Amino acid sequence: MKSRYFLPVWFLVCGLILVFRPAGGATAGIKPVIAGGYDHSLGIKADGSLWAWGWNAYGALGLGDTNEHDSPVQVGPGFVSVAGWQHSLGLKADGSLWAWGYNYSGQLGLGDRTDRHTPTQVPGSWWNSPLVDIFASAGAGGAISPSGLAIVTSGSNQTFNITPNKGYRVAAVLVDNVSIGPVRSYTFTGVTANHTIQAIFKKTSVSQLFLILWN
Repeated sequence: MKSRYFLPVWFLVCGLILVFRPAGGATAGIKPVIAGGYDHSLGIKADGSLWAWGWNAYGALGLGDTNEHDSPVQVGPGFVSVAGWQHSLGLKADGSLWAWGYNYSGQLGLGDRTDRHTPTQVPGSWWNSPLVDIFASAGAGGAISPSGLAIVTSGSNQTFNITPNKGYRVAAVLVDNVSIGPVRSYTFTGVTANHTIQAIFKKTSVSQLFLILWN
């Protein structure tokens, strides 16, 4: 078993908490997320399920034991972000924070110094703002910004800008699959539910180009 007091030099250089959000692949609310801990790994699939594998001496995998696992094992559903070292932290879509693993210095935030082998909700409310997903996409001929998944705090605003490429025009913008016309910008105000926004572009015809230049 590895000593809990052992801090290898390589960790100080390249073993800091790493969280990656690969581009693309979001189909059910979030993009895939991966995080590297102290000889263990954590991954969130696009459906929000959390998976863990690797070293597990203090229960940092959250599987209810201290056995090492050589392949991903599902921990639980509903996560949007995760980070780890000898302990792990996970944020769920409802804004709740969960902690598990090594707790020698009380780093789990649970009011004691007892290790946890399964995710345990951290008390408190300052981080407990529900999150809302807005997925933005654009067809060929232009762009929407920000694009992909935008995770925003419930009740906040989020603006998207639509820009056609040269030789194209905005044909329509669909919000939750309903057209709001060929707008160049759209703001979701006080969002409390998940949404989608899609920009559609068409090539500009000669007559339309003439009108644009004339005006």
